[in-house]
Amino acid sequence: MSNIRGQGPPSQSFAFYLVRRAMSRDAVIVLGRIAATWKIAVPELASYPNVVTPKQNRSVQISRGNFSPENFERIERALKS
Repeated sequence: MSNIRGQGPPSQSFAFYLVRRAMSRDAVIVLGRIAATWKIAVPELASYPNVVTPKQNRSVQISRGNFSPENFERIERALKS
């Protein structure tokens, strides 16, 4: 994510914009492998209450085994709404 310092493709800036917009409507944000980098690019994520992260950063699967029961239920509810 080279756009942290304002460089990189426009799609990165757009992705950051979309995350902020999702946060403004209290959406569940799933952060995976590069959660720390996302929190630098979008500092508001560090204190956002609806961020969920997997148990293991290596796995990109959204599954019951990869998230705590509570977080997996939050993801399920968000997808069903």
